[in-house]
Amino acid sequence: MGKTRLLPPPPAQPHYEGLNESQRGFVNDLVAQVQEGREVNMSEAARHNWPRANDQTARQIAYQNIHREYIRDAFLAEMARLGLTPTESIGAIKGALKANKIVSSPTEPDQIVPDHNVRLKAAQETNKLLGAYPDQRLDITKQTANISITAGLTDQAIFKEIYRLQRNIKEMQEADKQVKKRIAKA
Repeated sequence: MGKTRLLPPPPAQPHYEGLNESQRGFVNDLVAQVQEGREVNMSEAARHNWPRANDQTARQIAYQNIHREYIRDAFLAEMARLGLTPTESIGAIKGALKANKIVSSPTEPDQIVPDHNVRLKAAQETNKLLGAYPDQRLDITKQTANISITAGLTDQAIFKEIYRLQRNIKEMQEADKQVKKRIAKA
């Protein structure tokens, strides 16, 4: 097994300091997925940067990498450097909520009408962000998770707070599962 090479960070990317070649590629792939408007697939990024990894190993590598604070920080810093911030995303969704399209007719003049498909998709994304319907049903009994976001927070600080909340929810869900297993055995 070869040695891990730590490269000096590119001048515009000091947040890559301490990352090896594969980790840097992993972060770059995740950022590229966001830039392309694709769903972020960490396993795909891991497979691309650790070519000998099978699917299960790639999932493990992706999980381990995104839970390493210095890799997550590099990802968030690179997103911010490129202007891919929560503020920008919210602005895009807000604009899409008012989307229009031009309808042409051979017999009537062109008309500007609401683009309901785009508006509906934007409304769905807004509801996801607001937690109106989470991707997975949360089954937490008698537990509370809080998030503190103030006006002065940077985009990176907001990302960190959201990640912390997601981690807390996951921990509560795991604890809840353990309690239910113990109850079922009793």
